[in-house]
Amino acid sequence: PRTLPAGLELSGYRIVEHLLLALEDAPEAAVDVRLSFTPDVLELHVSGPPAANVDLRAVLAAARERAGLHGGTVDSRLAGGVCYAMARLPLVSSHA
Repeated sequence: PRTLPAGLELSGYRIVEHLLLALEDAPEAAVDVRLSFTPDVLELHVSGPPAANVDLRAVLAAARERAGLHGGTVDSRLAGGVCYAMARLPLVSSHA
């Protein structure tokens, strides 16, 4: 765990919120949220079954827009009925 600048911490939280919107909201749905640090990047990993009634492209666009504020990225893929997403946020940036 590290202390993050308030703007980066809030963006990380909002990105996870966006990504969770893309996933099924049911008690039996296995959803996984993880974060990890490298010396210069915060990584957010979110995975689970995709929600049937959600515009996945719009949700991912919102997450990518938020990550872009800090010079970060969001990558995603669907495989075996599971949606995987990873956001990478630089800990030191010339952005926002």
